[in-house]
Parts: sequence; structure tokens; C-alpha cells
Amino acid sequence: MPTIDFSKRLNSSTQQRPIEPQIIYDSLDRESDIGRLRTSQAEVLGRWFHDFRDRRDNIIKMHTGEGKTLVGLLLLQSRLVELKLPALYICPNKYLANQVVADASRFGIQTCIFDDDSNKLPDEFLDSSKILVTHVQKVFNGRSVFKLDKQSIEVGTVVLDDSHSCIDAIKNASTIKIKKSESSYKALIHIFKEELEQQGAGTYLDICSNDTDAILPIPYWAWREKSEAVLEILHKYSNDGDLRFTWPLLRDRLDFCTAYLSSNAIEINCSMSIMDRFGSFSNATSRVLMSATTQDDAFFIKGLGFEVDSVLNPIEDKSRSWSGEKAIIIPQLISDELDQSTVVSKIFSTEHVNFGVVALVPSFRKTEQYKTLGVLVADSKGMFQLVDDLKKGNYKQSLVFANRYDGIDLPDNACRVLVLDGKPFTDSLADRYEESCVRSSDVINVRIAQKIEQGLGRGVRGEKDFCIIVITNPDLVAFMKGGRTSKYFSNQTLQQIEIGKQIAEFAKEDSSKDDQATSILFNTFNQILTRDDDWKSFYSSRMNELENTDKTDAEVSLVHRLDFERSAETAVSNGDIETGVKILKGLLNKAGLDNDEKGWYLQKIAFFLYGFSRTESVQAQQEAYTLNNSLLKPPQGIPHRKLQYGNSTRYELIRKFIAKFANPMDLKLFC
Repeated sequence: MPTIDFSKRLNSSTQQRPIEPQIIYDSLDRESDIGRLRTSQAEVLGRWFHDFRDRRDNIIKMHTGEGKTLVGLLLLQSRLVELKLPALYICPNKYLANQVVADASRFGIQTCIFDDDSNKLPDEFLDSSKILVTHVQKVFNGRSVFKLDKQSIEVGTVVLDDSHSCIDAIKNASTIKIKKSESSYKALIHIFKEELEQQGAGTYLDICSNDTDAILPIPYWAWREKSEAVLEILHKYSNDGDLRFTWPLLRDRLDFCTAYLSSNAIEINCSMSIMDRFGSFSNATSRVLMSATTQDDAFFIKGLGFEVDSVLNPIEDKSRSWSGEKAIIIPQLISDELDQSTVVSKIFSTEHVNFGVVALVPSFRKTEQYKTLGVLVADSKGMFQLVDDLKKGNYKQSLVFANRYDGIDLPDNACRVLVLDGKPFTDSLADRYEESCVRSSDVINVRIAQKIEQGLGRGVRGEKDFCIIVITNPDLVAFMKGGRTSKYFSNQTLQQIEIGKQIAEFAKEDSSKDDQATSILFNTFNQILTRDDDWKSFYSSRMNELENTDKTDAEVSLVHRLDFERSAETAVSNGDIETGVKILKGLLNKAGLDNDEKGWYLQKIAFFLYGFSRTESVQAQQEAYTLNNSLLKPPQGIPHRKLQYGNSTRYELIRKFIAKFANPMDLKLFC
């Protein structure tokens, strides 16, 4: 049957495909219940198209639930038409990738995916006719179908959704993890036994006996000197398990690697960024990161190789300063009787039939208490099915997630009460080692605050969503409320914490001496959950006091600091060790670094220098250890210094210690 040729009935201007996102959206065959673009979506897309689309790196910041997915898909479609180059949408996991494909179909945007039984790149992606939607593990691994280095598949525009989650996934994908059960674990311990004992004989014995959570770094000088033996061991097992995906990335960069030992595993990661190896991302014409408004984007500089300008000047709609209702409740501030055990037992022994109740804990070890209460532990295999069950209204079974502060969405009734029980810590041995050496570091504390904020957002996924967030663990309370660390949170979160303090005060003021602490707490829960109008007005009025402000001096300083680190590492990776060392020495002279941080950078300098001048390396390591004795003990012994006795009395030292705290409650939380 002949078809009608409509093209010859059109004039040339009509035949041109639109590239402006809002015009593209208006032309889509959307499902009938999909309305017009939201004001915030239109604002962000307009700014990107008219002012920033020619800037290679862009960060788009939007509140949760404001439609980041649609924004990402529309700008990809715009670039797909304009550049006529492949367009790629990357999600943190396969579950969210499937969700994006379903959303795109409802919007009328054409996408393609990998076949389940094939690793072949879809033809529609390669010929730039459709957007490819996939997950981060598919792109960033040593055997990536997108290839590595000069063989990488050319991509025009990449959108990385939930970018902070993706950074963690990329880091894991480029880290060699050898479990204790694997033969290579024992082989590596054997060749470094002497050096590990020198760093901590007791800790080494505890690790070998599985009696500790401690870790030991393998000294970089021993790692370099025994690199041939390491190479031989790793090569022997290079086709086993996860090593087959990381080995191609690190096999020629072992000299730049650091290694850490725990009772469960040995971890090997590259001290330099390897993002340049993923050419489909690092060489893309346009790169766009989707980020929540509460997140600090400084880590995109080192983690993803983004430029400083894109971090300091993201694209965002500043007309709204908050979204959703996060009612932070700190039971400890209502009464000392409301300790962690009491609160958790009461919440999870109470039947909830109208909404989901969920807990987030930092490790599987912390789930034991919840198991005794009949709470189901969500592991990686069945996690997303359990999330779907909650979304479908199956609230009878409460859930606890271990170290899952991102990548799961629990909107509306799926989660009305979220318990955050414990300060998050990373699974990465390298990060844990850094935290143990420089606890006061801005870099470390921003990273912790970022994880907490990711957790806070799990139960509030839209503008009208609401959730009670119960903070039970003393360490977590101290971090969120303490004068020295609360500054690392976004203004939005700080205001919500302040509201939480006021809730505690109001609850005490408006109750009698005869009221039990648990009754006061649960009456407060009930008032919020039954949508008390006065509560809603109070929350909104307090949150409306927020103003969108420019980045603080501290935030800008962190951005430039990470840029210095990246520049130093890039120089060393390119063989210019002197420049790399010079850059880090410049950082040492910056104001605001304490001795622990100065020692940390000196150890980095020593690491860089080892292959260039061992004498200078040893000197730098000795200086580092003198400033911070949590670092590696120098290879030629610990330097000794004559003790300098000050005139300060014990009273004066105590006074100075107490003066560090903003108020008596901060001191109490610390103790």
C-alpha cells in the first residue's frame, strides 16, 4: 500500500527538528495525564539552553520530586538533535534505570536499553536516533562495553543522574577488593607481614585473628619495593570474581596504588583518578550532572573531573529554597529516658497498618537489634522487591537498610517514619583510614554530612511528601547538632534540625510532669502524621525564612582545595613529580589546616617522591609522622623531638578544651 508523503507538503523551516527543550516537550506524544512543564523545570531548561549549553560541564540542582528525570531526558534529546552524536543517560543502578525508561515512555521520549542477554550497544544509540538509558556499573568497569582509553565509544552528551551515588559506584568499580576467603589474601599478607607488624604488631595480630574492626595500611615504600611479587599474585587470579573487572583498570598503575588490610579483606585503589580511562565519559562533548539542592558538589572535581566553574556556578531555580516536609525528631532532647534502645524498641514493636516504617543503619552488624524486633533486613538481592512492596501498600513488615543512604526512593505512605540510627561510615578501607587520620578535616566532615543528608531524603520524594525522621544514635545526634560539625550541612537541613530542637522544647513545655516520655514522643508523632494544620503552618513558616545564599567562603575554599589536589595528582600521573609536589606544598601554606591535615598532605608528598628521591620521601614521611602520629611510621624509625614544656596549667588546658564547644549541650553530646 502506498503511503502519503507528508514531507513534500511541508516548507523547509517546518521540517527542521526543534532543539529548544520546551518546544521539544510541547511536540511530544505524552500520556494524557502528563501536564505542562513545572515552573522550576522550565526555568532550569531555559537557563541551560540559552546560557550554558555550550559549557562542556554543567551541574543541574533541583529539589527532590521536581522532575530531574524529565529535565535530563529533554536536554539529552536537545543535544541529540543538535550534535547528531550518541546520547547517554546513566543511573546509579539497574532498578532506577528501568524506572527512567518507564518515565520516558510516558513522556513520549524515545529511549533504548541493552538486551538482557547481550552486551552489544544498541544500534539506535550508535546511530544517534534514541537515548540509551543504562546504569553506572555498565559504563564504568575494566571490561566496559563502551571500551577504554583511545578505543572508547564516542558519546556526544552524557547525563549522570543522582551523581553523588554514581561517584561511590565508580569508586567501587575501580577498587580491587580481595576477600579473606580468597587465596590471594593470604599470599599478599605473607609478603608484607614484616612491614605490617612494624606499623602495629598488636593490630596485625588482631586482624589475623578476626578480633577487630581496625585496618592497617600497607606502607607505600614496601608496596613499591615488592611490586613485582604483587603483580605476579594479582595476575594469577586476574580472571577470578570481581577482579576480572578491576584488573584491566589498575594493572599498569600499581605504582600509583595504595593498599589496606582488614580482617575481612585487602583493598587496593589508585591514588590518582582513573576517569580518563573511561573516554566515553571523560571525552564527551557535553557532560551534565543531576544533583539534589542539599548536596555539596565539590567532590565532582576529583571524583568526576569536573571544572571549578561548573561547581561554583550550577544551574538551579533559586525561587524556591525548600521542598517537602522533613520533621526531624531528636528524642534525646525531649528526655534522657528516650535512649536509642527504648525508642527503637517502641517504634518497631508497634503495629503500623497505614504506612511504612523504615530504619537506616550504617552496617549489617547494627541490624541485629532490629532482627530481634521482627524487622526485615533488606539485602542487596531482594532490596528493590521489598521497596516495591512498600510502594504497593504492604506496610505490615518494617524494613531496615544497612549503609543504604542513597539509591532507594520511599515516597508517600511507603515511609512516613524513618529512623536514622548511627553516623554513616564508608565501606571503603581507604576512606576509613583517611577518617581515622584526619577526623577534623573539612573534606571528611562534608562527606559524612552529605551521606546523612542523602539518608534524610529517602522518605521525602516530592513537594507535598512528608516524613518523620527520628535521630536516635548519640554519635549521629552529636554530629548533626554539634557546633563544630553542624556547619557542614546545607541551610535547608540546618533549618530542619533547628525545627527539631524547637519540637523537643515545645513537647517538654506543653506536657505535665506525670506524662511518660514515650507518650510525649508518640503524641508528637501522631500530631504530625494526622496532619495537624497548626503544625503544617509552623513548619512552612519556619522553612520560608530560608533564603537562597551564595556559597560560603568555606565552601569555595573546599572547591579550590580539591582542585589543587586534582592538579597535583594529574601532574604526578603525567610524570611531572616536581610540579605535583610543589602544588601540594602550596596547600600546606594555606590558612586553616591543622597539624593532622598538614601531616596528611606531607604523607602524600612522601608518596609522590618515593620513586623520584627516596631521601626526600623519607624526610617528608618523618615530618608527616611528627605532625600526625596516626600516619605511617617512617621506614627509618620514628623521629624524636625534645619535649617543650609550656607554662599552661592543667586548669588552663581544661578551660581551652571546654571553650571549643558552643554550648553545654554540645559538650554533653561529645562526652
